[in-house]
Amino acid sequence: MIEEKHVRVNQAERNPFKIFNLISPSLRNLLVSDILVRFAEQIPYAFVVVWAMRNHNLSAVQFGLLTAIEMVTAMLIYIPIAYLADRNTKKPFVVITFCFFTIFPLVLLFSNRFEIFVVAFVIRGLKEFGEPTRKALINGSCPRG
Repeated sequence: MIEEKHVRVNQAERNPFKIFNLISPSLRNLLVSDILVRFAEQIPYAFVVVWAMRNHNLSAVQFGLLTAIEMVTAMLIYIPIAYLADRNTKKPFVVITFCFFTIFPLVLLFSNRFEIFVVAFVIRGLKEFGEPTRKALINGSCPRG
């Protein structure tokens, strides 16, 4: 028979501004930077399709292939990078991720052939480079409760 232990749980704070002030400065910086980077990345997300198909005459099949390349790249690096990040300092992996977020639109801007679009979408897939590390940093920085 399994005994249940009664653990007293504090009432959760519902005011996000109070919670934000309780967060450590390093976690606050990580969360704010992540929100800003991901927000800036998601704004033009749908427009990339329109821009690539209209301005560079990519077909829907070609754009689907580029999206598949992005996803396969993300899947291939996720576990190996998480493994490396567990054995090293985590912050550089997150910084490298933010660099990939920055590089993608620049490479996309200069893409004029399908091959260069492939490079751009590999870079876009690499934006997941530090995702497991970022989650580990957030989880490790959170106070209990």
